[in-house]
Amino acid sequence: MKQPLFVGGVVASLLIATSIALAFQKIPRQSKTDLEILGRTQTRQDPDAYAAHLKAMEPINRALSDAEENFKLGNLAKAERLAQETIKITRGLSPLPPELARRLLGKIRMKQGRYQEALSYFQPYWQSKKDSGMDLDMALCFVRLRNYDAARRFYSDNAALRFDSRLTAKDLLGTQTPKTLEASILFAKAQDAAITSSRGQEALDNYIAASKLFPENGMLAYYTGKALTNLNRNADAVPYFRKATRRLDSKSRLLEDAKESEQRAVYFKSIGH
Repeated sequence: MKQPLFVGGVVASLLIATSIALAFQKIPRQSKTDLEILGRTQTRQDPDAYAAHLKAMEPINRALSDAEENFKLGNLAKAERLAQETIKITRGLSPLPPELARRLLGKIRMKQGRYQEALSYFQPYWQSKKDSGMDLDMALCFVRLRNYDAARRFYSDNAALRFDSRLTAKDLLGTQTPKTLEASILFAKAQDAAITSSRGQEALDNYIAASKLFPENGMLAYYTGKALTNLNRNADAVPYFRKATRRLDSKSRLLEDAKESEQRAVYFKSIGH
């Protein structure tokens, strides 16, 4: 994937602000409250206002998309600037882009090892939604801050089991110790990312991080191998599949596929694929 080209920070901000200003000129006169409601509900009662709203959202969505792309590429400073810009220019239009941008800022802080700051971005959204379910990012932050009881509140084995019907709770590492808890959270994050093709590298990074904690675990080796083959890194996948076939329980529903995947990876490696 080619890295997108970006103009300088100041120029980009001016272009975005100008685009929004021009879009607002086309919106029929309405109060700020009307515009906020329009952004939240995307009402179609006034087609002209709705079209103008969508037009005004275009530069916002581009800024957020660019921020996410730069995050994937490891350009954290640029990703942070674009995320902050998204929050700044979206006021009164729609609550979703700022929420996604703040979530991204939290992920950036996690990459930087600043877990307490990351939580400050994640927690307000959690509290505003009155959620009671899982949040794997928050769980991992609490683990890294050694607050294991809090981490367990935001994690459930269901986060990993729901993505592969072949798995059972007995296959998982559990949460009894800080080490198994961290590996379980990393594995669940990897499983979540693996279902989206564009997040293949993210999935692999989390599988590898979990595997480093338990290098002889067959299940982690199997999924790491699968993530590598999904990225066409068959030569790198072979040793993981071999480890999986040795370490998986003979009754594991992953074992047969581990053997077949190893054979395929060896073949593709032999032809240089």
